[in-house]
Amino acid sequence: MSATVKGTTNARDYADGLFGATQYTQLTNVYFVDQRLWMASGFFEDDWKATPRLTFNMGLRYDFATPAMEGRNRIANFNPAGSGSLEFATSGSVGDRSLMDPNLTNFGPRFGVSYAVNDKTVLRGGYGVYYSVFERFGSEDQLALNPPFLINKTEASTTQSVITPEVGFPSNFLDPSTIDFNNLQAFHIRAVNPAAKIPMV
Repeated sequence: MSATVKGTTNARDYADGLFGATQYTQLTNVYFVDQRLWMASGFFEDDWKATPRLTFNMGLRYDFATPAMEGRNRIANFNPAGSGSLEFATSGSVGDRSLMDPNLTNFGPRFGVSYAVNDKTVLRGGYGVYYSVFERFGSEDQLALNPPFLINKTEASTTQSVITPEVGFPSNFLDPSTIDFNNLQAFHIRAVNPAAKIPMV
């Protein structure tokens, strides 16, 4: 729990809470995520010596990585359409379980060339397409950390105390059944664009 009062420093927050002068409070439940993803990759390449001095190297790589899924499909993504609400994962396809469109077109061609100018000098060059199939998964884009699974609830008021030490938090403060998924201002919500593409280099 944290408590703040306008005009005070963080050093006084605890005292503000003891005096019942809190204007902001936050409470989070204990929650363990069973996050999973898997990847499959394959490639082929071959060298072709066009002349005694000129050699080509050609190849093609394919990468597939699932978006992050949760072992029991406990994932929710924010849908900004309309009034804004949460959509929930279901069993079924990778897209149903992750609430993300899986990228299926990660083909990476490779091309290299070397040319021996003479016995001491060789010129080399190449080109390739590479995909960052394992993006960094920070907490801000982990959809398993949304309510009603992880509940990180805040209350704030500029005119009155939101919690007093003699009363404490209501017993149902973190009860998922009390959450209005069409009114999520009191919760920290994580969202990812379902059609986001994997970065390419």
